[in-house]
Amino acid sequence: MSHHKDDIRIDEAEDTSLKTENISVGAGAYNSACKSSDNGKGVGVMYQQQGAVKIHNGRIIGCDSEGYIVRHCSDASKGSPFKYDKFYFYNEKYFRTHTINHSHAHAFIDIGIRNNKHVFCYYGKEKDAKNLYTHNGIFHSFTYKDPTIKKSVTSSDFNTFLSFSTAPHLVSKIVYYHYVEEYDNKKHETVLRYVKTSASDIKHYGEVANK
Repeated sequence: MSHHKDDIRIDEAEDTSLKTENISVGAGAYNSACKSSDNGKGVGVMYQQQGAVKIHNGRIIGCDSEGYIVRHCSDASKGSPFKYDKFYFYNEKYFRTHTINHSHAHAFIDIGIRNNKHVFCYYGKEKDAKNLYTHNGIFHSFTYKDPTIKKSVTSSDFNTFLSFSTAPHLVSKIVYYHYVEEYDNKKHETVLRYVKTSASDIKHYGEVANK
């Protein structure tokens, strides 16, 4: 998830988007105007950076003209606290007709929003993954070893989940939702898909900050 380390010049992003949009993502789907009522919700944003279609999962923290301001955590390999990044996602029309001064500004191709504020991030292995990475998602449930009764317990309580953030070794499994990129053969477009997945090798985790 730390694919955004190298900032790119915005004029380069505009040029690249114009040249490769139809090749990479078909017609695209600019389907969301910015709504302040979406603040706090879980979000997946698909955008294009230097020709490559990418996705960020995080929490909406604001509305900037015709674009969303999204926060997510990244580069968590060094442990807690997480590094939180702020990204500005504008619709394509705004992106092409305004001078964008934000260092992390991207034109969104597609955006998916869920009315769920239990957005969190963790450093670990997603289901079937071989390597540890930083992941962003929306909490569903988790399984942990209760230190009192010494037995495995599954809970869907988010506050209980966060209470184990200082003891991730007691957490055996996390189940969560997030957006992934998928190519729709019928539409000939790259689209967002909301999926449920799990992780069983968790090193540490935390809530995506609002501020």
